[in-house]
This record gives sequence, structure tokens and C-alpha cells, in this order.
Amino acid sequence: MARPRAKLTEGSITLNLLRLSIPIIISNMLQTAYQVVDTFWVGRLSAQAVAAVSFCFPVSFLLIALGGGLPIAGTVLLAQYTGRGDVTTLTGRTEMWAYVIQEIKRRPLFGYGYEVAGAIFKSKYFPIWYGPWDEGSQSSLHNGYLNHAIGVGIPATLFWLFIVLRPWWFVMRRSDDPWNLKPVALLVIIPCLIHNMSEASIGDFLGMVGILFGVSWAMGERYRLLVQEQAEAARQKSLDLTPPAVAALQTLRA
Repeated sequence: MARPRAKLTEGSITLNLLRLSIPIIISNMLQTAYQVVDTFWVGRLSAQAVAAVSFCFPVSFLLIALGGGLPIAGTVLLAQYTGRGDVTTLTGRTEMWAYVIQEIKRRPLFGYGYEVAGAIFKSKYFPIWYGPWDEGSQSSLHNGYLNHAIGVGIPATLFWLFIVLRPWWFVMRRSDDPWNLKPVALLVIIPCLIHNMSEASIGDFLGMVGILFGVSWAMGERYRLLVQEQAEAARQKSLDLTPPAVAALQTLRA
């Protein structure tokens, strides 16, 4: 005779929580036991080996958490969109972005004005009449790059991208990294740039993501300027030590 299944949506909340927590507790106990045994055998090698394992565990755990958490979050969002029946439009963003691109083509050089990007939604040709698009000029485009392009034009947007990406291009091209900025580029800058595709988050360095991006950019730009100043000082010192005729020739060639 099959054992009846417990209905977790009925009965005592406390009892149901205990039933749900038992597998999690057992899993954590097994994981802890694995770490203890692993530390025991690695400790027989050297203290440096134990330190290496201890240092790598938080990094690997973070990657595992991201790899497991992002699909779960995506599944939840997809389920919500499917339940509302608008899975093809993602709450209207794709239709809205298509309309924004059309408006950018109308005024590609200078845009419609700084920080008034949402004003285009007042047009009678805007295809979406529902959702968070009725806040006037403060309506969000949910895309930082389109927000810049519609506000100040494509040339200014490209210039802004050049400014914010210049220090990181400089850092990644160098073989040395005394300020450890390459991990910052991989763990902060790239995720912020990706996040800016779904929200206007880094344009003016506002909000948590914008402030994090702005502080990181300031560090990278400061490093770039210091390296250039040091290179210029070394070049000037080299010119001071060379004969005047040779220095003049080097200056002309530069």
C-alpha cells in the first residue's frame, strides 16, 4: 500500500517547515563533514595547501551560488510572464525598445534632451498604453544605452562609452597590475555594463550600481593618469640626461 504524501499547504505551519528543513539540515551536515575530511587529508600535505583550499572555497561557493541562483530567478520570472500571458514581450520592454530605436533614428545626432528620455512616450504613436510608461519625462527606458542615445544623441553616447571604458582598456592591455584592477574589471565593470542593458543604472553614477561603477571607474582613471604621469616623468628625465642635440632630435621624432 502506497504511503500517503504529506500536504505541505495544509496543517501546522511549524510542522511543515520542520519537514522541509530536515533534508536541508542533512545536506548541510554532509557538506560540513566533506569539508572536515577534505581539510584533514589536505592538512597532511602542508599548511599552504590548507590555506589554498580555504581561500578557494568562498570563490567556488560564490560561483556555485550564482550558477544555481540565476536559473532559479529566471525560472520564476518566466513563470510570472507566462502566467500573465506576455512572455513574448517581457512586460512590454521589447515593444518599447523597438519604439525607442525608431525615435532615435529621427534625431540621431542631438537626441531629445538630457534626462527627458521618457517624454517620447507621450506620443500618440507609442504602441503601449499600459504599464509604467505614464510618468512623463521620468519614465524609465530600462536600458541605459538607449536612454543616453535618445537623450543626447548617438555621438555623445559613443563619447560617453569611450570615457567610461578608456581606463579599463588601458588596464587590460598592461602586463602588470599593481592596483589589482583587472579583477575589478571582471567582477564589477562587466556585470555593471550588462546590468545597464536592462536598467538605466550607470549613466550618472546614481543608485547602488551606479555608485559602485563610478567609484571603480574613478580608481581605474586615476591609475591610468598616474601611469601616464610616471611615463612622462621618466621620458623627461631621460631627455635631461642626454646631450642637447640628441634630446632635440628625440623631441622632434616624438
